[in-house]
Amino acid sequence: MVKYCEICERNVEPKKKFNWIVFLVLFLSVIGPLVYVLYYFLLKGKRCPICNGKQFDKAINSRKARRAMMEIKGHGGILIVNKNNIIIKRKGINAFLLHGMKGDKEIPMKSITSIQFKRNGRITSGYIQFSIKGSSESKGGIMSATNDENTIVFSKKEENEFEKAKDYIMKKIQ
Repeated sequence: MVKYCEICERNVEPKKKFNWIVFLVLFLSVIGPLVYVLYYFLLKGKRCPICNGKQFDKAINSRKARRAMMEIKGHGGILIVNKNNIIIKRKGINAFLLHGMKGDKEIPMKSITSIQFKRNGRITSGYIQFSIKGSSESKGGIMSATNDENTIVFSKKEENEFEKAKDYIMKKIQ
């Protein structure tokens, strides 16, 4: 039965995962396997296969499940901020020229380690860049940021909206 996971904000089919290591360790005792099998079928709850969470609600339609708190269009990308994740969508000719045919990138808030935010200059655009656990960030300023998959470039008129998104995300990751 499909349910809505409140942690990763999507419809999923919760599953139980049989722990073979525990079963084999308990196998050494006489009644251990029987106890674990009874626990598995009677007491063990189902979990989200994506985030391993246990907080579920009734399944909801995909539009409601993906309702964004913020959606801001920059050059070559759209930043969508949800409760527990961000999505970087690549649409348009600028996105194709800078990033090719890459799909959407979904980043859980708990994976974001830092945010680099550069305001617009007189002749340069601003950008917001997300650093993620286990990945290396580009360190070449605006020129390398335009090619980085975790960066969205924006103009002066979009700067305030991106700054609000940065402030919200910083509160969520601290």
